[in-house]
Amino acid sequence: MYLGIDVSKKTIDCCLIKEDSKRQKQFKNEQGGFKQLKQWLDENHATSELKCCCEATGTYYKQLALYLKNYYKVSVENPRKIKGYAISELQRAKTDKQDAKLIAMYCQEKSHRLREWQPPEKDQQELEELTKYLDYLT
Repeated sequence: MYLGIDVSKKTIDCCLIKEDSKRQKQFKNEQGGFKQLKQWLDENHATSELKCCCEATGTYYKQLALYLKNYYKVSVENPRKIKGYAISELQRAKTDKQDAKLIAMYCQEKSHRLREWQPPEKDQQELEELTKYLDYLT
């Protein structure tokens, strides 16, 4: 099973590939939405073998990735890789729902190459926050 997630500031669009079927659903990008996503996955018999994949889009993906990491294997991919895959699949339309489906297909096809995401260490996270703040000030 493969879960493609398109993350935005307010929503997460999900596409679950299970055998030959694809199921899609949208949730809020907040803790309540994460719990609803987990419940939806449980209803679709997702196991610990489920592979989840999303793009590293700013900071919007981090809380979701941390939440899902407690239950499943999570990969966070460079958006350029997903865009390259979309071009190779001749995908031209660009909606959140279609992006989630594309990411799920990418996850399924490249699953043997995907590295499991590790959250940054506390020191690294603080350095990132300070750097962003410094950029903001300048």
